[in-house]
Amino acid sequence: MDLMLIRPQLENQVQQIIQSRQYPAQNPYAAQYQYPYQNQVPTFYDGSVGTTLLDPSHLYLVSDEIRVITPYGQNCTISRGDVIRVNRSSYYRGATVVQATVAASKDESCNVNSTFSISINDLQEFENDFELGIDVALETMNSDPTLRTYLY
Repeated sequence: MDLMLIRPQLENQVQQIIQSRQYPAQNPYAAQYQYPYQNQVPTFYDGSVGTTLLDPSHLYLVSDEIRVITPYGQNCTISRGDVIRVNRSSYYRGATVVQATVAASKDESCNVNSTFSISINDLQEFENDFELGIDVALETMNSDPTLRTYLY
């Protein structure tokens, strides 16, 4: 998948995170996805994998190098900057591993559309690092008068 095709989705995810920081109790993205095992909706985008796994369009920006194995037994690596998407049908309550597909990658990483298993803990780390990067950028913008955005 071309990076230009996934850019709007990544921008949307950044907006959701910023929005959750602004109005945590009234996040407009909260009602989009229902939990499959409960009749409740997340109250806001909370950055937990439990919430993001319910969004079939959610993308994970890889923040660390991980060696993975495809269903055909081939080894490949996903690394910082690659983008993956979870196969939602592989997720069930209590799962510790899910199937994911590479949406965008560098030349030395797994090929685009490669499928592999990945732990939910790794996905949570990717999500935490993604949010931390946004939080640091927002703090920098708000602390520098020349970059002030008043997002908070």
